Amino acid sequence: MKRIDWAVEEMVVMVDLYYRDKNGQVSDLEQELQFLSQKLKRRADFLHIEHDEKYRNVNGMRMIYQNVRDADTNGENGLSGTSQLVYETINYIITAILFFIDC
Repeated sequence: MKRIDWAVEEMVVMVDLYYRDKNGQVSDLEQELQFLSQKLKRRADFLHIEHDEKYRNVNGMRMIYQNVRDADTNGENGLSGTSQLVYETINYIITAILFFIDC
């Protein structure tokens, strides 16, 4: 089956998980990744996105999590090869937070 690119909505929840973990708000990252994997599979089913058992599996979730870490640390930690979507999502979230702090 063909690889399915991540949607921005999926990336938003992964970036949110990363920052919650980074800030000490996640007690069991592995459990959170499994939960997110299940949620994203249900989202795909709801949207009638055809997928196989590898779709958004926990190993893939760990990889994307490490891509987010790579982007957040400017390549000092995490897994390189980070997609443009990761960078755009992080910038979007930070911009939104700064906007609402300033209001």
